[in-house]
Amino acid sequence: MLVVFVSVQPIYAQSMTRTERLELANSAFEAGNWNVVAEQTDEILNRWPKDEDALLLQAKLYVYGDVIDADRAEKAISRLPRSVRNQTEIRALSLWIDYFYGKSFMPSVKLVLQERRAKKILEEDELEPLANLVAGSIKLEDYRDQHHAVRFGMGTDLDQLIAVLGKAGDAQNPYMTAEGTNSIDIPMIRDESVEQKTGEEAQAFLLRASRSGPLREIAFRELAETATRQKDFDVLRASSRTFIRDFPESAAGYLVLGMSQFMQGYAAEASIQFEKGRQYLNELDRWAMDNPAQISSSRISDQFSMDGDSLSTEYWSRMDHLWSSQINERLVEHRARLMFADLMWGRPDQGVRGWETEPGGVIVRYGWPSIELQFQDDGGRYYYMDYGYRYWVFLDAFKSDRYTMWSPLGGSLAANRLCDRGRGGVDMELCSKEWFRDDPERTQRNENRRVVMAALPSVFENGDSRMVILPFCFPETDQLPGSFATIFDRKSGGAIPKYGRSVRFGKREQHWSEMPCDRAQVVAQHIDMSARQISIEAEGLQNYSTFRLDVAEVETANQLRLSDLLLARLIEETDEPDSTSVSAESDVTGLSFNRFGRTIYPVAEPKFKSGTPIYLYLESYGLTPDAESELVFQAALVTGALTEDTTPRLSQIFGKQEKPVVSVEFSQTVTSALDARYFILETTDVEPGTYVLAVRVVEKRTGFQKVISREIGIK
Repeated sequence: MLVVFVSVQPIYAQSMTRTERLELANSAFEAGNWNVVAEQTDEILNRWPKDEDALLLQAKLYVYGDVIDADRAEKAISRLPRSVRNQTEIRALSLWIDYFYGKSFMPSVKLVLQERRAKKILEEDELEPLANLVAGSIKLEDYRDQHHAVRFGMGTDLDQLIAVLGKAGDAQNPYMTAEGTNSIDIPMIRDESVEQKTGEEAQAFLLRASRSGPLREIAFRELAETATRQKDFDVLRASSRTFIRDFPESAAGYLVLGMSQFMQGYAAEASIQFEKGRQYLNELDRWAMDNPAQISSSRISDQFSMDGDSLSTEYWSRMDHLWSSQINERLVEHRARLMFADLMWGRPDQGVRGWETEPGGVIVRYGWPSIELQFQDDGGRYYYMDYGYRYWVFLDAFKSDRYTMWSPLGGSLAANRLCDRGRGGVDMELCSKEWFRDDPERTQRNENRRVVMAALPSVFENGDSRMVILPFCFPETDQLPGSFATIFDRKSGGAIPKYGRSVRFGKREQHWSEMPCDRAQVVAQHIDMSARQISIEAEGLQNYSTFRLDVAEVETANQLRLSDLLLARLIEETDEPDSTSVSAESDVTGLSFNRFGRTIYPVAEPKFKSGTPIYLYLESYGLTPDAESELVFQAALVTGALTEDTTPRLSQIFGKQEKPVVSVEFSQTVTSALDARYFILETTDVEPGTYVLAVRVVEKRTGFQKVISREIGIK
């Protein structure tokens, strides 16, 4: 058998004309098919070495393609005739190569010359995208230097300067005062008009650059940073929508739009955009957008597994402001912070994400500072961010946009005093990292609408179920968030319930200062014996209020168990021995509830006036009654806050080695498996202050005992 092998080549390799190859290369360029562009331009230049169209296309290939080679791009341009090199488009391309890839021993002089070249090109064509991009990028560099920048009088000692920065004034007119004197100590000079002008110029150039040309994504990114620094979110929203229209599979447009919407108060719309952008992110950026490890302190993160889907679902569920809304407000805020930090501190050309930097990490965890200052000396550039109760100072030692937490020289004035506002220490860097690691979770945007809800819940057993009694009130406002509250009940770690139970609460008859939180609204909720989470929420047009309660699973061992220690302003005996007026099925709240023949008026805040009797109610479970069973009750009021070290002292008090401020003790024979009782602590001779109110119950026959406690305030 004769087998003949025939070599086959694509037909265009032998028969395509120059024009056909050029058309194919241009089409491939528009589609981003860089291999085809390279093949066709090489074929053309092999036959026609001075072909102007192919040389220009090859130069663009090595600037815009997947493999950047500035030297080969410049070489291709240099082979063009001088008359062609003087064309606006080619001069702009050469300018971009020089700006982005060129090197110089005098960078500042180089930037001045490049800015002149860009503006000269723009005199011929004000819409030329590359010239606008170069001019805008240079102006953005200037704007970064000027944004929040201040200068000080001659001879200012840097360590002393940092030491008093904690006394800075408001963001509009920052100043510093000498500690302990309240007098102006060091004048701060800030030229906001120059800063504003530079920002506006940068924005104008970058806005034009982002509308056309092959480098629109770079231009859009820099425009987003400029507008974010200027807080011009209207421009951001408009430019983002244009970018999304032309690049629907790029995450950048959706994320910038979401951030701008959030900053203008449209959290629901922002959530939609963040979800759209999330699907186009790479794996690492998607992880950063969802992962609570970016923001959770060690005290909070210990409660959760730090890997897997359970972290994202359970953590954000718990941090959600309002389960009654369709969005997770805290997650939306986190994503907006992440984008803000990336725009302010990320440098894509250097492969640096904003949330990876130390200043960006602070923004992602703590939000937007109340005061930001930038200043410099011969040793570097400094950035100061003040949150009112904490502050950070960063150093850019080489003025290269790479900031790290600053540490002054050991033994200096600043080193000895900087951490006094926090935990103490002598090293600002170590102190800053300690603050960063261990400070609790912080939210900003929704705090503007949040009304503090006071609540003092107690959980009681009803056989194979439990009842949660929730006394609550709103002490910080005359106007309640709404006339209805919503109660949610979910299994810990479970999905957020789609629906809750609405209850109506009464309006105040007096101003809250005359009718404080000892006149609490009371709502009841039935739950099972598993670990649960209860949320009570009230929302109005202007504000909202929430309270969350974690209820542990009941240990069913047949031994002594105690309910929570309920605090009340009054407990009265009634003729209804087994009724509960505020039931779990009621859609109306009241000021009291009935339980086992008593009407109880609980308080929502553990605060009492000196001389006012404190009513205590508790229940004991798991008892085995007989003729010899007896419970011993002891109650004590101890000076101090409720901390982990109270147990030894309470043991001494209950063991009668130390005398408490106030105490009650009595015995009672057990007559049923459930014992419910109340008693009263008089506070006539109690001085104002903070106390721990503790109750110990001892099963006399077995010696088994339980202690429950509440922290209270006497005023």
